[in-house]
Amino acid sequence: MNRQITCTKRAVLLAAVLSAGVLEAGAAEYGLGVAYDNGATVLLPIRTDSLMIEPEFFLNNSSSSNSRFKTFGVGSGAYVRRNLGPLFEGYLGGRLVFLSSQSSSGSGDSKTRSYMISPTVGIQHFLSKQFSLGLDASLEYRHGKQSNPDQNFHSIGTATRILLRAYF
Repeated sequence: MNRQITCTKRAVLLAAVLSAGVLEAGAAEYGLGVAYDNGATVLLPIRTDSLMIEPEFFLNNSSSSNSRFKTFGVGSGAYVRRNLGPLFEGYLGGRLVFLSSQSSSGSGDSKTRSYMISPTVGIQHFLSKQFSLGLDASLEYRHGKQSNPDQNFHSIGTATRILLRAYF
């Protein structure tokens, strides 16, 4: 449990350090967003002229008649932005996310701690000055440890997300 708290603190500290660097770079726009993939992730985009730093958080809690599943994630994305026209913007960068999940079923309990590194490319369309609709794709490398059975694991996969963002 103590290791989980330490990893979570490191991920939050990383997001704070990246955000502080963006704030020093000049005038920034702040926002709130949501990314839809297998669940919903809350996004806190911070945009400057050429960069976007996007801390993210998610919590998924589901259950059925004989099992329960909880997942928590915290991380941040860092992207270089490029205007593709008056209403479109492209971005290229990556995400670093810490994940923690816990499952309970008739066969026992299992805990998983992992981190994910995802090179990401995306595009967003501005519906107005404050609202955008986006789509991104990433290659996800995940490394972690599972408690039941006790083993380390690595995985590589792809992911796409639909993103809604509002800027203030």
